[in-house]
Amino acid sequence: MSPRTTSKNTQLLVAGLVAAATISLVVYYASLTPATASSKKKEKKFDDDNKGDGNASEKGSATNNKKSTTSSSSTKDKSVKPTTESSRDATPKKSNVTDEKELHSKIEELDKKGKALFKNKKYLEAATTFTEALDYIETHTDHDSNTSDASSLNKQIVTLINNRSAMYEKGNLPELAVEDCNKILEVYDITHSKARQRKLRILEHKFQDYYQALVECCALQLQYMQQHREQLRMGLPPS
Repeated sequence: MSPRTTSKNTQLLVAGLVAAATISLVVYYASLTPATASSKKKEKKFDDDNKGDGNASEKGSATNNKKSTTSSSSTKDKSVKPTTESSRDATPKKSNVTDEKELHSKIEELDKKGKALFKNKKYLEAATTFTEALDYIETHTDHDSNTSDASSLNKQIVTLINNRSAMYEKGNLPELAVEDCNKILEVYDITHSKARQRKLRILEHKFQDYYQALVECCALQLQYMQQHREQLRMGLPPS
């Protein structure tokens, strides 16, 4: 065999080996490609699933937040509603002007009737009329009221009790007269001079209770000094 032939055979052998190696590599990479693609698909699917779970979680969280907000809003609405109703209940009702006018008109009517009986020297009948006026006030007014009309009504009550006390004194019922005087001084007006003077007069002349009469006399003197303290302090006669 000549050297040329040997060289050619060697070249062919090398070329065959190279071709075989190339084919092997191609087959190897071909087998790797589906596995890689499958792995990538699995990874992509896993990522998509995670995204889906994340979105679902976000949606669930958003739904829960929405429900929580709605529940909170509903709770606030419910809590606000009773407050509004209670505030409406707490709103004071307007006084009935017509009833007040009727009340004062009735009191004035009975007061005039009592004074007319007094002028006719029907003292006990006059006292009964003043009692009727006081009873009418008792049954037609709310004593817990803080309206501006309450002060005016108290003045009318004091006037009626004082008038009735005077009728009892004139009608020779000193015990009832003193009882009315005490009611004025202890309940309504401790400085009511007419009631105190009447009590002093009855204690002195009807009951001969000079000690209690002296107490009332001292009370009147103290009241007088209190009312004119500035003039007395300056040495001026009371006006």
